[in-house]
Amino acid sequence: MHFDDDAIEMQDDGHPSGKVDWTNTKNLEDQGDWLPLIFQNDAGALYLRKQDFTAGTAAEFQPWLAEAHPKISQAAGKKKA
Repeated sequence: MHFDDDAIEMQDDGHPSGKVDWTNTKNLEDQGDWLPLIFQNDAGALYLRKQDFTAGTAAEFQPWLAEAHPKISQAAGKKKA
């Protein structure tokens, strides 16, 4: 995955495979090993596995997201099994 100020880009084997604008997200939940990024209008979620961050860490990502995109709320959620 690649994050910038405008969007999150998913990658498959190093090649772009999808993109979501931050404006289309509403919430980030901390569910233990996972960080579900919930989309606007209940359109689903993108589950980010904490151990899969390759540039930085999940612990660094959360404060960056809070600063760069304060309209995206963050909360602790139910732990995913």
